[in-house]
Parts: sequence; C-alpha cells; structure tokens
Amino acid sequence: MSQLVSEVRYESLTFIPISSILQTKRYNGEPLTGLRGGLKVLDPHDLIRIMPAEGTYCEAFISPSPAEGILLNQKRAIIFLNGQIPDLPTAMKVVQPGDWLVAVDGGLNNMYRLGFQPNVVIGDMDSVSADDVLQLTSAGVRLIRYPKDKDETDFELALSLVIEKEGFRTVRVVGALGGRIDQTLGNLALLALPMLEHCDVRLDDGCEEVFLIRSRMLIEGKPGDTVSLIPMFGVVHGIVTEGLQYPLRREALFPERTRGISNVMLGHWASVQIEQGLLLCVHMRQMNISS
Repeated sequence: MSQLVSEVRYESLTFIPISSILQTKRYNGEPLTGLRGGLKVLDPHDLIRIMPAEGTYCEAFISPSPAEGILLNQKRAIIFLNGQIPDLPTAMKVVQPGDWLVAVDGGLNNMYRLGFQPNVVIGDMDSVSADDVLQLTSAGVRLIRYPKDKDETDFELALSLVIEKEGFRTVRVVGALGGRIDQTLGNLALLALPMLEHCDVRLDDGCEEVFLIRSRMLIEGKPGDTVSLIPMFGVVHGIVTEGLQYPLRREALFPERTRGISNVMLGHWASVQIEQGLLLCVHMRQMNISS
C-alpha cells in the first residue's frame, strides 16, 4: 500500500455535529421543519461540513429525499490527468464556476493549458518541475506528495481524495484518454471501484464522455451522437435502451462481441438500464473540432 510522504497546507475546516442539527431541526438559528414535519429545503450553496466515521468528512446540505435525510454535497470535483485533450476550447466548457480543481501530477500541464489554477495537486510529482512546486506553494495551493514506488496510480489516489476524503459525489475527469494504452485501460478500469458505486464519475474531455452503468443512466446529447455500450469484466444482462436507433429489449451484451458499438441517439436524451453486470458507455458528441 502507498504511504503518504507529505502534505503541504491543510484547508481550515469547521465541523458541525450533524446530530445536533437533526435533534434541534435548526441550522444557524433557522427552523428546518418543512412539510409533514420533515427537514425544510435549504439553498444548496449553504453547505455544512459533517464528520462521518473513521475521521473522513463530507460536505452536505439539507434537502428532502425519500428518507428525508442528508444528501451529499452537489458541488463537483474536476480531476485533470496528463492524457490527450482533442480540443482545448471544448474541454474548457467541462469546468463550471465553483468546481474544485485537482491536478494529478502532469495533469497540471493540461490545467495550465486551459488557463486554470488548481486547488490541489496530488501525485509523486515526477512530472512537476521544481519551479512549478515553488510557485504553487507560494500561491497557497495544497500539495499532496506520494512516493514514486507505490501500488496505485496517481489517478486512483486522486479518486480516493475527492470521494473518500472530500466527500464529492459528482466528478469529471479531463485528460484521461489517449496516450499510453496501459494508462487509458487502467483509467477505464478504475470506474469500477466500489467507492464510486453511488457517484457520478465521468471521463470527459468535452468531445466524448465515458462512464460506467451499474443500474440506469440518462445520456444527454444531440440527435446523431454516437453511443457505444461495452460490457466490462463479463456478460451484462437485461439491457433496456430508450432513445437509441438500435434498441435493446432486456437483452445481453458479451465482452467478446461488438454488438454494442456505434449506436446512435435519436433525440436529446437516451437511457440505458441493466439488470446485472457493469456496462461501459462511451458517448461521442457531434461537434466541429477547432483547428
């Protein structure tokens, strides 16, 4: 297992015991009682920090749900890797105001090419220059350094940071595709990590997005977009599609066959539902690539 070598400058955090909020049904003096005595909706931007088990934390806001409980922070984390980016202006659109930006080692170069400054840089830093480290430290950017000899890739460590330690449940990964085939395959395989089961994690460079379907997912795009469905680690059973030119009706796809390649969206939305297995979805958007 990897050993964390150093971490420069921790963010200051304020932890509010969630039990006190649930008992008093008040936050910052305001009543939280809504319909049927449930918790009233708060602005998603009014976030609180809660401390779950084992010393990790997540960001949360109060919102109604089927259990009228606590939902995790709806902010997004954007992870930058050192892979290829087909079109820089298109990739810039992946990032939204308020996103938490993580540069994974050499992914710092892609982030700089797009004109962004990271909140965190993580990895063994073998692709980050000494001048960059000095500038980042001077700017107050958080640096998390690991040894070069370790059991995980820097991307896997970054996923653990944003999901398990920072509590994000919506993650976009830029620069995860292209370049070394072993790194690309490894990045795709990481989408199957158990800790991502209840998260929305997508490899997205603006031109195409790749994500894993565990039960049901909606795909937003345009008529004519290409959608490929690829079984991961075995047969996927009970596949039902809507909004695709070549429908599947409770059918199976096999990893050694290519039936799921190059389907086509008929409208602006499509859906894919499965009963068993893990199904990789590759959504290629129609667009004019900048020269």
